[in-house]
Amino acid sequence: MGQTESSSEAHERQQKVLFEKLDSLTDLIASGDNGDNGENLFNRADVKIRLGLNEDAIDDLDKMICTYKIIDGEAYYSRAYARFKLSHFGEALSDLDQALLCKYEEEYALLRAQCKINLGRFEDALHDYNTIASFGEEGLDYDIFIRRGQIHVRLGDLKSALSDALKAFYKKDNPTTSHFLGLVQLERGEYRSAIVKFDHALALNPNHADSLDSRGLCKYKQGRYTAALQDFGDALKIVRPSNHIFNIARSLIHGAFAMREIGHVDRSNHSLQQAMILLKEAAPNHTEWNLLRCQCLYGLEQLDQALKEA
Repeated sequence: MGQTESSSEAHERQQKVLFEKLDSLTDLIASGDNGDNGENLFNRADVKIRLGLNEDAIDDLDKMICTYKIIDGEAYYSRAYARFKLSHFGEALSDLDQALLCKYEEEYALLRAQCKINLGRFEDALHDYNTIASFGEEGLDYDIFIRRGQIHVRLGDLKSALSDALKAFYKKDNPTTSHFLGLVQLERGEYRSAIVKFDHALALNPNHADSLDSRGLCKYKQGRYTAALQDFGDALKIVRPSNHIFNIARSLIHGAFAMREIGHVDRSNHSLQQAMILLKEAAPNHTEWNLLRCQCLYGLEQLDQALKEA
């Protein structure tokens, strides 16, 4: 029997194929043999995006749009996607507006909504989700209900948030939908019901760190600080990818507040300092990270700096 290819080997092989395709497209563009460099630039930009070469991809798409005057929804969307990956949300938003003028596509509207969320424009983002839903909720993925529900939570409309959380949960019972339903119940102060949902998510996936963190927060709100600290600690023990820095920092902050309640002030400050290091290193440009930094500074009693962050 042949050996099964590991995920790292599969990734290496895919990267090699993409680089070969990139070289081939670059040669084709340089030769200008087929006279269709607009399409070739688009294809090369697509390969660059898949390789994470987003700035180079933007250069190709700029040339396609500005030099070859190819006004196309896909070109604007691809450039927006590359800009989004670089956290250039304002520029991405402009491209998505242009893409949607060319033609309406659900994926364009979804990315535009996410840009607006990252820019703190929650009501505008909600309008995009409502437009998507207006075409019929039956065929929508559960993730869209979760995203719209998250905005309702942000705007304080917990009744609408609960409605979307239930729609997502009834669409698909999985750790993500159960966790989000629990989060909405947590926001509504229904801690016992929320814990049941987090327990359910953890029964489906014992390594669902976000559910451990959220369950810990429920216990914290109930005054069960030692039990809360256990959940926060367990959440931190679960290995999470580097793009989960936000969640790791949040677990550290929640654990720090629980430590303070049971008199472990030095350990609490140490956890808050660790969280602050993570948040400073990541430093993305959107609202949720700023709010987390404010919580951290507040815990460290750096109130003036917390007000500046807010």
